[in-house]
Amino acid sequence: MPYTAATSPLSKPSPQQRAREGEEAVAAWWAARGWQILARNYRGVGFEIDLIATQARHLVFIEVKARRRDLSRALTEFITSRKRVALQRGAQHFISTHQPRADHYRFDLCFYNAHGVVTVLPDVLAEG
Repeated sequence: MPYTAATSPLSKPSPQQRAREGEEAVAAWWAARGWQILARNYRGVGFEIDLIATQARHLVFIEVKARRRDLSRALTEFITSRKRVALQRGAQHFISTHQPRADHYRFDLCFYNAHGVVTVLPDVLAEG
């Protein structure tokens, strides 16, 4: 079940500015709920993770999508098999490099729309 909360709305920036604004808004959303942002735009060969957050031995790898319009595309269009592999590769790299103290890991997809609404789809890579 998605979680939704309003923040400040998107203006009419370039796609790169919109992406940065969306990542900032989503990071603020997580921080306001007590999560610590460990990394932003964590990159390596063949992967990039927009945000990595932690709270109480939970670690969340976050993919952010900022859109001016409401979402009409299916989730599978945002998390392709190629993106899934890249996110998993990035998570493995982060865990092996930083050795965070976490018992639970998950991948969340966060949307930020033109109305300033953050919607979180938790655990999008879970099997089932």
